[in-house]
Amino acid sequence: MKMSRIKDEAARRLIELETATGGRREACRANLNRWFNEDPQHRAAFDSMEQAWKAVDDLKIFVPGAVGAQNGRSLPERKVKVPRGLYGVLVAPLCAFARFAKYLRGRLVKLNGR
Repeated sequence: MKMSRIKDEAARRLIELETATGGRREACRANLNRWFNEDPQHRAAFDSMEQAWKAVDDLKIFVPGAVGAQNGRSLPERKVKVPRGLYGVLVAPLCAFARFAKYLRGRLVKLNGR
């Protein structure tokens, strides 16, 4: 399987697993383990997507009004004084992760045929 297809499939499976509840989550986990056993590249692609997913989730604390990962409520807006030179250091990774999150969402929509 071509690497871009593997990454697309890994993203789809990660989103499916993260959004599944109850018994559906166990079925997703079993299907994921079967997929991992097909090719070592599958697990590597999934692990990469999962790390990015968690990094994006961790960055929500910096976004005023973003939905919190723990309780589903909006985080309060807060003003943080940041030295002028640090804006580029803080904003560039946030923009990169926001673009990646948009990419993952786009892949999911494309894979689901919407």
